[in-house]
Amino acid sequence: KGLLVLLRRLKAPIDWDELQWEFGLTSNRLGQLFARMVFLMLNNHGHLLQGITMFRPHFQTYANAIAARGAAMYNCVGFVDGTFWPVARPSLYEWRLYNGKYRCHGIKFQNVVGPNGMVMDHCGPYLGSEHDSSMLGYSGFLDRFAGCVGLLGDPDHFAIFGDPAYSISNYLLRPHGGAWITARQEEFNLGMSRVRISVEWTFGK
Repeated sequence: KGLLVLLRRLKAPIDWDELQWEFGLTSNRLGQLFARMVFLMLNNHGHLLQGITMFRPHFQTYANAIAARGAAMYNCVGFVDGTFWPVARPSLYEWRLYNGKYRCHGIKFQNVVGPNGMVMDHCGPYLGSEHDSSMLGYSGFLDRFAGCVGLLGDPDHFAIFGDPAYSISNYLLRPHGGAWITARQEEFNLGMSRVRISVEWTFGK
């Protein structure tokens, strides 16, 4: 019954009072059961949230799928981005959660998403004031990613793609910027923006 309560609560936002008749339990008991199941899932399976290595056998398939959609990268296997969740203004240290871009307080998460919409790596929460590039460094994702792909120039060298907030590295590329980009660079940006939308769809879900 605990697993059913967990899945039902995650399916859609709904008050515990509305679920009492479904499970025959009080709202207080449902809340306790939900919290217990979340703890058990994270304690026993939380490592899978950062299990990029288990997707390694599918990297070539992902790269082929992204290239087939007109992307300019032949070795891209996923997309990284951060998302912001608003929260109520805290009574202490509110500036740590305040984000000037969104003009409110919140927490942030980082996802690496494959072209099929699956989350390959998830990290967070981080303070709402953190920059996306800072979260990437704190998460250690690039080190985990580098450990399961080839070196630059190798046939099995893969990379991920992010927005202009990130710094370019051997394993992460971003759109070309600046006022004087060439037609080829503009074509690259356009092709990658079409496929990168998958990470936004995942955040929406």
